[in-house]
Amino acid sequence: MNRIELFLQRGSLILLVSALLAVNLPAQQLPESPLVRKERIDAERLWEQMIKVRGGREKLHSISNMVLTKGNKADDIQMQFYVYPDKYWGWGKGSIAGHNWIDVTMANLERGWFFSAGRTGLTTEKRGLNAETGATFLESYLAESCAFLLETRWLRPTPVRVSRKTVGKEQFDVIETRFPSLKVLKDWRKDFYVEPESLVVRAVASYSEKGNMYAYYSFDRYKNTNGIETPIRFAASIIETVPKASTFIPLRFDFNIDYDPGLFERIPSEEAGPDAWKPKSRS
Repeated sequence: MNRIELFLQRGSLILLVSALLAVNLPAQQLPESPLVRKERIDAERLWEQMIKVRGGREKLHSISNMVLTKGNKADDIQMQFYVYPDKYWGWGKGSIAGHNWIDVTMANLERGWFFSAGRTGLTTEKRGLNAETGATFLESYLAESCAFLLETRWLRPTPVRVSRKTVGKEQFDVIETRFPSLKVLKDWRKDFYVEPESLVVRAVASYSEKGNMYAYYSFDRYKNTNGIETPIRFAASIIETVPKASTFIPLRFDFNIDYDPGLFERIPSEEAGPDAWKPKSRS
C-alpha cells in the first residue's frame, strides 16, 4: 500500500480532494433522451431500494452529527467527526515508512476557519475563507459523508445510470451518481458497487470532474447501528481492486453524540488528545 492509500485509509481525503479541486465552467444542459431517461429511472429505483435496506431516509436524515472511527489501535487510529452541515474535526495517528505522524484538523466553516496541527504544532491556519474555498471544504465534507451513509439531509446524490460490473470474481450493480445541487463539486461523481441480492454497498469509487478516480473504498460485514445498517470493516485504495483480508481495518459509526461545542471555537492541538470532542464534565 502506497502513501496516498494510507492517507485515504486514515482519513486525510479532505485535504487530498481540496488539492485536486479546479474551477468548473458552467455546462450547457442538454435535453434528456429516452435512453438517458430510462437509465435515470432505473438508477433512481435502485437507489430507493438501497436507502430502504440501509435503514430508510427518515433515519438517515435524522443524523445531525457522525463520528467515524477507523482502526482500533491507540497508535494507529483515525477519528472523523462531522457536525452537519459546516463543522469538522479529525484526529489521526499512525506510522508511514517508519515515521510516526499525528494530524489534527478542525474546520468551522460558519466562521470561515480551517486549522490543522501536528507534532510540531499548528501547521495550517486559515481565517476568513473566501466563498469558493469555504464551499470547497463544505462540499467535500458532505460528499465524503455520502460514501459512508448514501445520503444526508444536506446532500442527496443524483442517480444517473446503473451498469453490471465484475470485480475479481464478484458481480455488482454499479450505480453512478453526481451532485448537481453543489457549486464546486457538481460535476464530480461517486459510483456505488451494490450486491445485486442483498443491495448492500460493497465499494464506493470517487471521481473528479475530469473522470479521474481519486479514491476507492471497500466495505465488509454490516451491523445495525441505531437503526442504520453500517459496515464494520473498511479498506481504501486509489484503484478499483479486491482488497486482501489483511488490508481491512475496523470501522465504527456513532451518530448524534453529545460533544463539547467549544471544540469548534479553539485551535486544535496534539496535546488535547483524541478525546477532545467529548463533553466537559459538569461540577
